[in-house]
Amino acid sequence: MNENIALAIKLMFVGMVTIFVILATVILLGRLIIWITNRIDPAESSNEIVIEAIEPNHKAAIERAIQMISNGQKIVTSIQRK
Repeated sequence: MNENIALAIKLMFVGMVTIFVILATVILLGRLIIWITNRIDPAESSNEIVIEAIEPNHKAAIERAIQMISNGQKIVTSIQRK
């Protein structure tokens, strides 16, 4: 019976180490992709959003929504339709 318990503990240890290595790899690759993306196109991380001619009530609603979502960290400077 001791051989079975030793084998079970060994398998559990190998499985836990394997999961740790896989999760660490996923996390590091995710951080690398984010870093590369920010280095290639840093303009996307700007704190300003542009506002042009738009109805005042729509403009106020958009500004309020962005202020609530970003906790006041973003400033709307222009709104463009696509």
